[in-house]
Amino acid sequence: MVDRIKFIVDNADVSEEILSTKFFQNRPNKEGTIIYTYRNNYIQEEDFNEDETDNEKGILQNKYSKYLFIQYVQYKTSKKLPNVNYNVKNKLIVHRNVRKDWYKIPKVGDLGYKSFEKMINNYGEEFGIKSKALWNARVTKVELGLTLRLPIKMKGILSCFHSFSGLSEKNIYGQNGVSFIGNNFSVSFYDKIEKMKSNNELFAKSSKKQKLIKKITKKNYFLRFELKVEKVSGFYNKTFDDKINHLSKIRDNWNYLLKSLGSLYDQVNYMDVVSPEIMDSIRGEEQKPMDNLLKFHGIKSITPDVFFADLLPQMKEDKQSKFKKVYRDFYNKYERKFRYGFKEDFRVKLDEMIDSLTKSS
Repeated sequence: MVDRIKFIVDNADVSEEILSTKFFQNRPNKEGTIIYTYRNNYIQEEDFNEDETDNEKGILQNKYSKYLFIQYVQYKTSKKLPNVNYNVKNKLIVHRNVRKDWYKIPKVGDLGYKSFEKMINNYGEEFGIKSKALWNARVTKVELGLTLRLPIKMKGILSCFHSFSGLSEKNIYGQNGVSFIGNNFSVSFYDKIEKMKSNNELFAKSSKKQKLIKKITKKNYFLRFELKVEKVSGFYNKTFDDKINHLSKIRDNWNYLLKSLGSLYDQVNYMDVVSPEIMDSIRGEEQKPMDNLLKFHGIKSITPDVFFADLLPQMKEDKQSKFKKVYRDFYNKYERKFRYGFKEDFRVKLDEMIDSLTKSS
C-alpha cells in the first residue's frame, strides 16, 4: 500500500561513526547548520528540507542532491521548527520509495503490512535509531496505492473516470493515466506497466525485454490506483485526519487506511457511455447500433419513470400501448446488457486487493 514516503525523525542522534561511514558531510551554513547527505541517494533533484526557510537551506553536492534521499541535519543550537512544539537539535530526513527499497528490484506488486513494518525497522537499524523515536517520526509526504491486475478487455477503462467529487482540476496523460488534483493531494489512475517501461524498470538487463513485456501484457492490464499527499499537514480530509501524520499512525491504522483508500473510488464519477464495453458495441458497426445506444442513454438520462409516465403518453393515443411495449422491451434489453459494467468489475478487483493486503489480527 505505501509507496513513496517522506518522514522526519526529530532528535535522531545519529552516531559519529555512522555519519562518517554512510554520509557525506557538507560545510556548515551561515547559521552553523551541518547537512549530512546519505551516500546511496538516487533519482532526481528536489528541495531537500521543507522545515527550513529558503535562506537556511544548505548547498549540497549536486551529485547527491536527489528527489528520493536520506539526509541528517545537525543544528548548532536546538531550535523550534514549524509543526512541532519541542526543541530540535538534529533530525534524520528519509524520503524514499519504501516498496522499492524492500524488494530491491522493480516489481509490480504492492507492499504488505509486515514488509512495510520490516522496511521501516531496517531504516532504524541502518542509522542506529531507537524504535520509539523511529515510529514517532513525522510523516510529511506519502503515497498510498494499489496495483490491480485486470483482464486485458478492461484496458481503456481510464476514459470512464470522468471526474472526482469535490475536485475540479483533471490531468489526462494520453491513454495511460488520469489524475484528479486537490489542495496538496491528488488521486490518480494509471497504466503501471507503461510507467515502468518509461522508467526502464521492466527486464532492463534482458535481451528479450520486448518479448517478455508482450507476454505479461497479452492477457493482463495492470492499473495503479493511488492517493498522493504532497503535504500531510495541509491535507484536509476527515477520513484520513490524524491517520497518516506519523509512521506509527500508518502502522496502527493499516487496515483502516486500506479501506479508506478503497472508499475514494466511490467519489469517482464514472461515465459508462464511453466505457470499453460500450465502445465494443459500436466499433465497426453501421448506423443502427449507434442510434440504439443514443436512444438508450436518452431514456436513461431522463429516467425510465419520467419517460414512460410523462413523455410517452404525449404520443399518438391509439398507439401508445404498442409504443410502450416497443420502448420497454428495447430499454430492458439494453439495461440487462450493460447492467454490470467495468465499474463493478473494477470494484470487485479493488476489494480483492484490499483484502489481500489487510493485516490479520
